[in-house]
Amino acid sequence: MVTYLPISSPFIRFAGRYVDEAFGFAAGYNFFVFEAMLVPFEIVACNVIIHYWSDAVPVEGVIAMVIVLYGYDSQPTESFRMRELTIGNTLFLAF
Repeated sequence: MVTYLPISSPFIRFAGRYVDEAFGFAAGYNFFVFEAMLVPFEIVACNVIIHYWSDAVPVEGVIAMVIVLYGYDSQPTESFRMRELTIGNTLFLAF
């Protein structure tokens, strides 16, 4: 279906086009809620993993680290190489 109609966000648009507009709205709303809950889930997962080995890093530090990493990921793809180098060096020096 995507090769037949190459559009952006095909999962949500196809639900609205081939099933019903209300179903497309519900699929879009469901996708938004899923993506919005992903950030707190990853903060908790990183906190649990880091505190499994050591309690030296405070919870606020883990939250700030995850938010900064999300900020790095929201930058354009041209700076990907430098971002990955910076993150890798920081993690290497931190541990």
